[in-house]
Amino acid sequence: MICIYCGQGTKTTITRSSPTTPKTWRRHKCLSCSAVFTSRELPDIALSISVSQKNGQISPFSTDKLLISVFKSLTHRKHPVEDARGITSTIVETIYTTQKNGIINMGSLRDLASETLKRFDHASYVHYNAHHYK
Repeated sequence: MICIYCGQGTKTTITRSSPTTPKTWRRHKCLSCSAVFTSRELPDIALSISVSQKNGQISPFSTDKLLISVFKSLTHRKHPVEDARGITSTIVETIYTTQKNGIINMGSLRDLASETLKRFDHASYVHYNAHHYK
């Protein structure tokens, strides 16, 4: 990896893999300017997971779409953006650990988001269900 400050080469000084999710945390040190920075390695979810629609159409999973739908259900909270990021991250990690063939159907995705919101905030859960279970 190249240094985010000077663009020169780096060496990895620490690597930590997650035992439960497919992500890796790495600490890098620049060989030129000696700067230290952290990177996180994650699978590209849009290329790894697909969503099966009711009509049978398959489309790439979009973390952004999920984040927006979760955010809309959290607007009554003090920090809706941060909360939405955390909830979305939880949902994505659950998808990675539960999907064996790389395809999740839209109903299962909706149920997963609903259940995650239910554990976090009841009002958000109610709002999400009102807009996604018509």
